[in-house]
Amino acid sequence: MTVVVGLGAAGAGDDAVGLLVARRLAAEGWPARETSDATSLLSLFDRGERIILVDAWCETTRAGTLLRVSPDALAAGDALVSTHGLSIRDVLALGIELYGEHNVRVEIVAIAIDPSDCDPGELSAPVRAGMEAAVDLIRSMLRAMS
Repeated sequence: MTVVVGLGAAGAGDDAVGLLVARRLAAEGWPARETSDATSLLSLFDRGERIILVDAWCETTRAGTLLRVSPDALAAGDALVSTHGLSIRDVLALGIELYGEHNVRVEIVAIAIDPSDCDPGELSAPVRAGMEAAVDLIRSMLRAMS
């Protein structure tokens, strides 16, 4: 089964975008969950779940832009930066160490945010547009994986 995991910080403006994408997809009946802690992926790796991870990506000049990142690119040092405690790269490496590479099946959809726009409240207009594009992309990915 494929599970969408939205990573973000609730109440942190644009940094909550991953949570909001997961919430929208769950409301439509897709398997999706929200978390503020990347280590929650470990239990999904343990069960061999395929994961579409959606998170904010700090990029001040391209807010709202979508980026699909492979776990290999992260392992090679891709510049994707998370605002959470343990990086996604670290959790993927830990998952491989604990459960084997065959159980760490992740596709990453990142939405660019300007970190200065992480004030409590609504999403900025560019990130809201990016969120809509991410929801459409992930729906397509889920249909293709079915």
